[in-house]
Amino acid sequence: MEYINGKITYSNKNYIILETNSIGTKIFINDCINYELNQYYKIYIYQKVCQTNKGNFVSEYYGFKDPYEKIFFEQLININGIGPKTALNILKTNLDELKILIKTKEYKTLETLPGFNKKIAWQVINDISYKLNFEYKNETINENNNSTSVTKISDLVSALKALGYKKEEVEIALSEIPTKIENYRSLELSDLISETIKIIIGDDESNSAKAN
Repeated sequence: MEYINGKITYSNKNYIILETNSIGTKIFINDCINYELNQYYKIYIYQKVCQTNKGNFVSEYYGFKDPYEKIFFEQLININGIGPKTALNILKTNLDELKILIKTKEYKTLETLPGFNKKIAWQVINDISYKLNFEYKNETINENNNSTSVTKISDLVSALKALGYKKEEVEIALSEIPTKIENYRSLELSDLISETIKIIIGDDESNSAKAN
């Protein structure tokens, strides 16, 4: 199965339920906030078959917005020690920028991104950097144009940490930047910092409201 067309009937921060022909399928996904309830989508699927303690076999489904994300996901889970949940978390970062960081061996920046730590950053760079052709949606990525963006991410992370924000807060904010900040690549660093802080504060207020 390559993909499923269907209507989203439920979503939370970890997964969606996609209904097709009156059957609902639970699909783990990395950007649930970008999918609206009762809307129809094409979701590219990776199926993992697991064996339970009782010896039964069950399937877990992981979903992607396009085949390129799925291909990269499959490369990640072929690395020793990286499972589907970690790979999905890694894909919270924009795919093009992630590939550039891996190719240019930006260990320190990768360590700060969702799904990464020092060991995983080292493994990903050493295991798949040579495999990447850095072509996405039939367009070759222009590394000169993207180098500024990569440097900006690194500077943004450093600035947020210097301001006292926790690693977990920074990770979540970075994963939300592409959907919450319009034209974020063209913003000056100071403006990007301000907008990212708004995301962090907004998430904190939302979590506090839910707790109350």
